Amino acid sequence: MTVFDMRTVAITSAAIIFVCSLLLLMLWRQNHGRFSGMGIWTGGFAAIASGLSLLVLRGVIPSVASIFLANIVIMSGVLMTIIGTDRFLGRTGGHVHNYILLGVFAALFARYSIIQDNLQARTALISIMMVVYCSQIAWTLLVRVGPGVRRWTFLTGVVYAAYTLINVVRLLRVFSGEDASWVDFFKANGFETLIVFSYQLLSILLTYSLTLMVTRRLLLEVQTQEEKFSSAFRCSPYALTLTRLSDGMIFEVNEGFTGFSGYSYEETVGRRLPDLGLW
Repeated sequence: MTVFDMRTVAITSAAIIFVCSLLLLMLWRQNHGRFSGMGIWTGGFAAIASGLSLLVLRGVIPSVASIFLANIVIMSGVLMTIIGTDRFLGRTGGHVHNYILLGVFAALFARYSIIQDNLQARTALISIMMVVYCSQIAWTLLVRVGPGVRRWTFLTGVVYAAYTLINVVRLLRVFSGEDASWVDFFKANGFETLIVFSYQLLSILLTYSLTLMVTRRLLLEVQTQEEKFSSAFRCSPYALTLTRLSDGMIFEVNEGFTGFSGYSYEETVGRRLPDLGLW
């Protein structure tokens, strides 16, 4: 007996991921000209939400759509989030094997959903694909990137590693035969309900970590540009100032200005140019 109805939990999951996709869409609209991959994240989350929506309609729409198509769309969405993360890191290509795996998954899933109805086999296939996909991107984010990049990819890597671990546990449970008695996903035991709840939590954490990753990278680029400007400003042989046009208030000066004017840095910053007789 389960405390929560699995169909209700699945509906909640679809709603949560749909909201997450809207948040990522807003993030993409703000930064799409600066970084790549965020649009693929949005599409991936939207695909997962669409697949879950098909899943909860089981019994209302044909099973080929609510079982087979729903899970293919969900797995495609997972792959899209991984590809989007790679694009965000500037890594292109290298996913041919993942496309092939998705094709093999679709063929096997068709066998165990359309030809032969076997929920345990389908659960095992989903868990295997999640382990393969999520372990790849977790390894990239936690190991393959440099130390400087790892500072803003670490949390996302941990989330993908958590997805991997949860599905390893789920896979071991399936192979142990403990779930062999249930044949309807919406009448699953409490363990499967806990798995879906874990997916909900990780989806929220993944959205947060992706947003944080974009923010940290953006701040790093702003800091880099600021350092470049500051270096060019201070090292210029010409007298340069940053002043307010309306009243000549001085906010910053370089060494060229202090050498030209005879005023020190402390004597100029915070004063007005007319006060120094230089307007």
